[in-house]
Amino acid sequence: MNGIWRVVFSCTLTAIFTAVIGYLLYLEQVKVPKLDIHKKFESNYFSKPKFPDDEIRLIVNNAEKEKIGIMYVSLVNFSTKDLLDLPVTIIIEPENVKEFKVLAHAVVGEHETTDSVIQTKKMVFDGNKYYFNFIAQAINRVDGPEPGLQLRLLFEGTEEPKVKVSAIGIDTREYDIDNSPSSSRDSIKTTSWLVLFMLSFVLIVVLVTGMFIMPAVSLFSHKSDVKFRKKRATALFHVIKENNLNPELDDEKLSNYVTELLYQERLRNWNGLSVILKWTSAMIPPNKEDHRPAI
Repeated sequence: MNGIWRVVFSCTLTAIFTAVIGYLLYLEQVKVPKLDIHKKFESNYFSKPKFPDDEIRLIVNNAEKEKIGIMYVSLVNFSTKDLLDLPVTIIIEPENVKEFKVLAHAVVGEHETTDSVIQTKKMVFDGNKYYFNFIAQAINRVDGPEPGLQLRLLFEGTEEPKVKVSAIGIDTREYDIDNSPSSSRDSIKTTSWLVLFMLSFVLIVVLVTGMFIMPAVSLFSHKSDVKFRKKRATALFHVIKENNLNPELDDEKLSNYVTELLYQERLRNWNGLSVILKWTSAMIPPNKEDHRPAI
Protein backbone atom coordinates (compact mmCIF):
# COMPACT_ATOMS: atom_id res chain seq x y z
CA MET A 1 0.00 0.00 0.00
CA ASN A 2 2.89 2.34 0.72
CA GLY A 3 3.92 1.84 -2.91
CA ILE A 4 0.46 2.89 -4.09
CA TRP A 5 0.60 6.09 -2.05
CA ARG A 6 4.02 6.83 -3.50
CA VAL A 7 2.58 6.42 -7.01
CA VAL A 8 -0.34 8.72 -6.16
CA PHE A 9 1.99 11.33 -4.71
CA SER A 10 4.29 11.11 -7.73
CA CYS A 11 1.36 11.44 -10.18
CA THR A 12 0.02 14.44 -8.28
CA LEU A 13 3.38 16.21 -8.28
CA THR A 14 3.86 15.41 -11.97
CA ALA A 15 0.43 16.81 -12.89
CA ILE A 16 1.01 20.00 -10.89
CA PHE A 17 4.52 20.39 -12.29
CA THR A 18 3.26 19.89 -15.86
CA ALA A 19 0.49 22.48 -15.43
CA VAL A 20 2.89 25.04 -13.92
CA ILE A 21 5.54 24.50 -16.61
CA GLY A 22 2.89 24.75 -19.35
CA TYR A 23 1.65 28.05 -17.97
CA LEU A 24 5.17 29.43 -17.59
CA LEU A 25 5.97 28.43 -21.17
CA TYR A 26 2.82 30.21 -22.32
CA LEU A 27 3.87 33.37 -20.46
CA GLU A 28 7.34 33.13 -21.99
CA GLN A 29 5.87 32.80 -25.48
CA VAL A 30 3.75 35.91 -25.16
CA LYS A 31 6.47 37.97 -23.43
CA VAL A 32 8.01 39.01 -26.78
CA PRO A 33 5.34 40.71 -28.92
CA LYS A 34 4.53 38.86 -32.12
CA LEU A 35 2.63 39.84 -35.21
CA ASP A 36 0.69 37.21 -37.08
CA ILE A 37 0.88 37.62 -40.85
CA HIS A 38 -2.28 36.67 -42.71
CA LYS A 39 -2.26 36.55 -46.51
CA LYS A 40 -5.11 36.31 -48.97
CA PHE A 41 -4.38 36.00 -52.68
CA GLU A 42 -6.92 36.10 -55.49
CA SER A 43 -5.48 36.20 -59.00
CA ASN A 44 -8.80 36.78 -60.76
CA TYR A 45 -10.36 39.53 -58.69
CA PHE A 46 -11.77 41.33 -61.70
CA SER A 47 -11.70 40.39 -65.38
CA LYS A 48 -12.89 41.94 -68.57
CA PRO A 49 -16.37 40.69 -69.54
CA LYS A 50 -16.56 38.65 -72.71
CA PHE A 51 -19.21 39.74 -75.21
CA PRO A 52 -19.18 39.37 -78.99
CA ASP A 53 -18.22 42.59 -80.74
CA ASP A 54 -18.14 44.47 -77.41
CA GLU A 55 -16.25 47.63 -76.73
CA ILE A 56 -15.89 47.08 -72.97
CA ARG A 57 -12.41 47.86 -71.78
CA LEU A 58 -10.70 47.32 -68.41
CA ILE A 59 -8.38 50.27 -67.86
CA VAL A 60 -5.92 50.47 -64.97
CA ASN A 61 -3.50 53.38 -64.74
CA ASN A 62 -4.29 54.28 -68.34
CA ALA A 63 -3.43 50.77 -69.50
CA GLU A 64 -5.85 48.15 -70.77
CA LYS A 65 -5.89 44.85 -68.84
CA GLU A 66 -7.62 41.52 -69.36
CA LYS A 67 -7.84 40.83 -65.62
CA ILE A 68 -6.43 41.99 -62.32
CA GLY A 69 -5.91 40.28 -58.98
CA ILE A 70 -6.06 41.43 -55.39
CA MET A 71 -3.90 40.51 -52.42
CA TYR A 72 -4.34 41.29 -48.72
CA VAL A 73 -1.44 41.28 -46.24
CA SER A 74 -2.86 41.63 -42.73
CA LEU A 75 -1.00 42.07 -39.44
CA VAL A 76 -2.80 40.74 -36.37
CA ASN A 77 -1.58 41.43 -32.84
CA PHE A 78 -2.21 38.38 -30.63
CA SER A 79 0.46 39.42 -28.08
CA THR A 80 -0.11 40.76 -24.57
CA LYS A 81 0.30 44.47 -25.27
CA ASP A 82 -0.62 47.17 -27.78
CA LEU A 83 2.02 48.22 -30.29
CA LEU A 84 2.27 51.99 -30.71
CA ASP A 85 4.05 54.08 -33.36
CA LEU A 86 5.47 50.95 -34.92
CA PRO A 87 7.61 51.23 -38.09
CA VAL A 88 6.64 48.41 -40.43
CA THR A 89 8.24 47.33 -43.70
CA ILE A 90 6.39 44.90 -45.95
CA ILE A 91 8.36 43.26 -48.74
CA ILE A 92 6.64 41.57 -51.70
CA GLU A 93 8.90 39.24 -53.68
CA PRO A 94 7.41 37.75 -56.88
CA GLU A 95 8.53 34.33 -58.07
CA ASN A 96 8.85 35.76 -61.58
CA VAL A 97 9.13 39.56 -61.72
CA LYS A 98 8.24 39.56 -65.41
CA GLU A 99 4.85 38.01 -64.70
CA PHE A 100 3.87 40.01 -61.62
CA LYS A 101 3.27 43.72 -61.37
CA VAL A 102 1.74 45.85 -58.63
CA LEU A 103 -0.81 48.16 -60.22
CA ALA A 104 -2.07 49.99 -57.12
CA HIS A 105 -1.99 49.69 -53.36
CA ALA A 106 -3.72 50.99 -50.27
CA VAL A 107 -3.29 50.54 -46.52
CA VAL A 108 -5.81 50.70 -43.69
CA GLY A 109 -5.63 50.34 -39.94
CA GLU A 110 -8.09 48.98 -37.42
CA HIS A 111 -11.78 49.14 -38.36
CA GLU A 112 -10.91 50.18 -41.94
CA THR A 113 -9.48 53.52 -40.78
CA THR A 114 -6.89 55.22 -42.98
CA ASP A 115 -5.58 57.88 -40.60
CA SER A 116 -3.98 55.42 -38.14
CA VAL A 117 -1.37 54.25 -40.67
CA ILE A 118 1.11 56.60 -42.32
CA GLN A 119 3.06 55.60 -45.41
CA THR A 120 6.55 57.04 -44.86
CA LYS A 121 7.90 56.32 -48.35
CA LYS A 122 6.49 55.72 -51.77
CA MET A 123 6.45 52.14 -53.00
CA VAL A 124 9.94 51.08 -54.09
CA PHE A 125 10.62 48.40 -56.72
CA ASP A 126 14.30 47.45 -57.03
CA GLY A 127 13.81 45.12 -59.95
CA ASN A 128 13.17 42.06 -57.76
CA LYS A 129 11.09 43.15 -54.77
CA TYR A 130 8.46 45.70 -53.83
CA TYR A 131 9.01 47.64 -50.60
CA PHE A 132 6.26 49.34 -48.58
CA ASN A 133 7.11 51.40 -45.49
CA PHE A 134 4.58 52.51 -42.89
CA ILE A 135 4.25 53.74 -39.34
CA ALA A 136 1.30 52.22 -37.54
CA GLN A 137 0.14 54.58 -34.83
CA ALA A 138 -1.49 51.65 -33.04
CA ILE A 139 -1.76 47.93 -33.64
CA ASN A 140 -3.83 46.96 -30.65
CA ARG A 141 -3.91 43.46 -29.23
CA VAL A 142 -7.00 41.48 -30.17
CA ASP A 143 -8.58 38.14 -29.31
CA GLY A 144 -10.01 37.57 -32.76
CA PRO A 145 -8.81 37.85 -36.37
CA GLU A 146 -9.22 41.64 -36.69
CA PRO A 147 -6.12 43.11 -38.40
CA GLY A 148 -4.33 46.12 -36.95
CA LEU A 149 -2.82 46.92 -40.35
CA GLN A 150 -3.76 45.67 -43.79
CA LEU A 151 -1.96 46.26 -47.06
CA ARG A 152 -4.12 45.80 -50.16
CA LEU A 153 -2.55 45.27 -53.55
CA LEU A 154 -4.07 45.30 -57.02
CA PHE A 155 -1.74 43.36 -59.26
CA GLU A 156 -1.31 41.72 -62.60
CA GLY A 157 -0.12 38.13 -62.48
CA THR A 158 -1.08 34.59 -61.47
CA GLU A 159 1.56 33.34 -59.00
CA GLU A 160 1.38 34.29 -55.32
CA PRO A 161 4.53 36.19 -54.26
CA LYS A 162 6.50 35.73 -51.05
CA VAL A 163 5.78 38.15 -48.23
CA LYS A 164 8.16 39.34 -45.54
CA VAL A 165 7.28 41.73 -42.72
CA SER A 166 9.91 43.55 -40.72
CA ALA A 167 9.21 45.48 -37.52
CA ILE A 168 11.91 46.54 -35.06
CA GLY A 169 11.79 44.53 -31.81
CA ILE A 170 8.84 42.44 -33.01
CA ASP A 171 8.78 38.81 -34.08
CA THR A 172 6.53 37.69 -36.92
CA ARG A 173 4.91 34.35 -37.68
CA GLU A 174 2.32 32.80 -39.97
CA TYR A 175 -1.23 33.56 -38.94
CA ASP A 176 -2.93 30.90 -36.83
CA ILE A 177 -6.14 31.48 -34.89
CA ASP A 178 -4.75 29.17 -32.20
CA ASN A 179 -2.21 31.89 -31.42
CA SER A 180 -4.98 34.11 -30.11
CA PRO A 181 -5.19 34.75 -26.33
CA SER A 182 -8.69 33.29 -26.23
CA SER A 183 -7.46 30.04 -27.79
CA SER A 184 -4.53 29.94 -25.36
CA ARG A 185 -6.87 30.48 -22.40
CA ASP A 186 -9.15 27.77 -23.71
CA SER A 187 -6.16 25.46 -24.08
CA ILE A 188 -5.00 26.16 -20.51
CA LYS A 189 -8.54 25.67 -19.24
CA THR A 190 -8.87 22.38 -21.11
CA THR A 191 -5.49 21.20 -19.82
CA SER A 192 -6.46 22.14 -16.25
CA TRP A 193 -9.70 20.17 -16.51
CA LEU A 194 -7.78 17.23 -17.97
CA VAL A 195 -5.26 17.32 -15.13
CA LEU A 196 -8.11 17.56 -12.61
CA PHE A 197 -9.85 14.60 -14.25
CA MET A 198 -6.66 12.52 -14.20
CA LEU A 199 -6.04 13.32 -10.54
CA SER A 200 -9.65 12.50 -9.66
CA PHE A 201 -9.44 9.25 -11.59
CA VAL A 202 -6.21 8.24 -9.83
CA LEU A 203 -7.68 9.10 -6.43
CA ILE A 204 -10.86 7.16 -7.13
CA VAL A 205 -8.84 4.13 -8.29
CA VAL A 206 -6.67 4.32 -5.17
CA LEU A 207 -9.67 4.68 -2.86
CA VAL A 208 -11.57 1.81 -4.48
CA THR A 209 -8.43 -0.34 -4.45
CA GLY A 210 -7.55 0.47 -0.84
CA MET A 211 -11.07 0.41 0.62
CA PHE A 212 -12.57 -2.56 -1.22
CA ILE A 213 -10.29 -4.53 -3.52
CA MET A 214 -7.28 -4.94 -1.23
CA PRO A 215 -9.35 -6.04 1.81
CA ALA A 216 -11.19 -8.54 -0.40
CA VAL A 217 -7.91 -9.85 -1.77
CA SER A 218 -6.54 -10.14 1.77
CA LEU A 219 -9.57 -12.19 2.82
CA PHE A 220 -9.38 -14.53 -0.17
CA SER A 221 -5.61 -14.94 0.14
CA HIS A 222 -5.53 -15.43 3.91
CA LYS A 223 -5.21 -19.20 3.72
CA SER A 224 -2.32 -19.01 1.26
CA ASP A 225 -0.65 -16.37 3.47
CA VAL A 226 -0.88 -18.73 6.46
CA LYS A 227 0.69 -21.52 4.39
CA PHE A 228 3.51 -19.20 3.37
CA ARG A 229 4.21 -18.17 6.97
CA LYS A 230 4.21 -21.78 8.17
CA LYS A 231 6.54 -22.71 5.31
CA ARG A 232 8.88 -19.90 6.28
CA ALA A 233 8.76 -20.94 9.94
CA THR A 234 9.51 -24.55 9.02
CA ALA A 235 12.49 -23.50 6.87
CA LEU A 236 13.86 -21.34 9.70
CA PHE A 237 13.38 -24.21 12.19
CA HIS A 238 15.44 -26.59 10.04
CA VAL A 239 18.18 -24.00 9.43
CA ILE A 240 18.63 -23.52 13.20
CA LYS A 241 18.48 -27.22 13.95
CA GLU A 242 20.71 -28.46 11.12
CA ASN A 243 23.37 -25.87 11.91
CA ASN A 244 23.10 -26.53 15.65
CA LEU A 245 22.59 -22.83 16.38
CA ASN A 246 20.63 -23.47 19.57
CA PRO A 247 21.84 -26.89 20.80
CA GLU A 248 20.26 -26.41 24.21
CA LEU A 249 16.71 -26.44 22.72
CA ASP A 250 14.88 -29.64 21.90
CA ASP A 251 12.44 -29.78 18.95
CA GLU A 252 9.42 -28.58 20.90
CA LYS A 253 11.25 -25.66 22.52
CA LEU A 254 12.87 -24.75 19.21
CA SER A 255 9.44 -24.80 17.54
CA ASN A 256 8.06 -22.49 20.22
CA TYR A 257 11.10 -20.24 19.86
CA VAL A 258 10.70 -19.90 16.09
CA THR A 259 6.96 -19.34 16.44
CA GLU A 260 7.41 -16.62 19.02
CA LEU A 261 10.21 -14.96 17.04
CA LEU A 262 8.22 -14.69 13.79
CA TYR A 263 5.00 -13.79 15.59
CA GLN A 264 6.63 -10.93 17.50
CA GLU A 265 8.22 -9.69 14.26
CA ARG A 266 4.85 -9.54 12.49
CA LEU A 267 3.07 -8.15 15.58
CA ARG A 268 5.59 -5.30 15.74
CA ASN A 269 4.94 -4.48 12.08
CA TRP A 270 1.18 -4.71 12.57
CA ASN A 271 1.18 -2.34 15.54
CA GLY A 272 3.09 0.18 13.46
CA LEU A 273 0.46 0.27 10.71
CA SER A 274 -2.18 2.99 10.43
CA VAL A 275 -5.88 2.18 10.59
CA ILE A 276 -6.13 2.55 6.80
CA LEU A 277 -3.33 0.07 6.16
CA LYS A 278 -4.86 -2.36 8.65
CA TRP A 279 -8.16 -1.99 6.79
CA THR A 280 -6.47 -2.89 3.48
CA SER A 281 -5.30 -6.09 5.22
CA ALA A 282 -8.95 -6.88 6.07
CA MET A 283 -8.27 -6.06 9.75
CA ILE A 284 -6.83 -9.55 10.25
CA PRO A 285 -4.41 -9.33 13.21
CA PRO A 286 -1.37 -11.58 13.56
CA ASN A 287 -2.05 -15.08 14.91
CA LYS A 288 0.77 -16.84 16.71
CA GLU A 289 -0.21 -20.28 15.41
CA ASP A 290 0.16 -19.04 11.82
CA HIS A 291 3.93 -18.99 12.43
CA ARG A 292 4.32 -22.46 13.98
CA PRO A 293 6.69 -24.76 12.04
CA ALA A 294 5.29 -27.96 10.59
CA ILE A 295 7.57 -30.62 12.14
